Amino acid sequence: MSLQLWFAYALILFLFSITPGPAVILASSRGAARGFASGMAVVVGIMLGNMVYMGLSAFGLGAIVLRSERLFLAIKYAGAAYLLFVGLRALRDAWRNAPDAAVPKPWTHPIWQGVSNQLANPKAILYYSAILPQFVDYRSASFVGTILLLAATEWLVEVPVLAAYVALAANARRIAFRRPSRMPQVASGLALVGVGASVAIGSNR
Repeated sequence: MSLQLWFAYALILFLFSITPGPAVILASSRGAARGFASGMAVVVGIMLGNMVYMGLSAFGLGAIVLRSERLFLAIKYAGAAYLLFVGLRALRDAWRNAPDAAVPKPWTHPIWQGVSNQLANPKAILYYSAILPQFVDYRSASFVGTILLLAATEWLVEVPVLAAYVALAANARRIAFRRPSRMPQVASGLALVGVGASVAIGSNR
């Protein structure tokens, strides 16, 4: 891959990542509710979800998912249902005044929330299926190396952008809620419900 082509890919990633969407909303809301470390755990999950779709698209499986209406909808609605469940659970805990620092259960861990958010987002697989082939020569002997380079580029570009959103949200939390408050947890729950609902009712293609 030439330097010019790599720079073009990095620029596209940057422009997409700074645009607020489900990933930004989820990571920021988690940072506001539980702090920077928890928000960054969501970011790690988001990136792992991206890697799944990148791998699927790289080896042609993404096209299979897109062609299979049932499989596509199953992935979409399963992820949306999970996000709605976690969001409603957060609202319930906030209503009951449950401890904000409670150890998350495995199925509600922020990393898993991030993974589920990306896998449930139809735009993610559409993005990779449309963009990735423009930068990869599938007949080249360096095909695997190119995929690894693009994956590393994604972490290099997207993680700092998402980290900046999380840091802003976490700092806003410290300023706005100097005393213990249920509001950050309520905001996180509402954000999760909103993301889950938007995924569920969004366009299928």
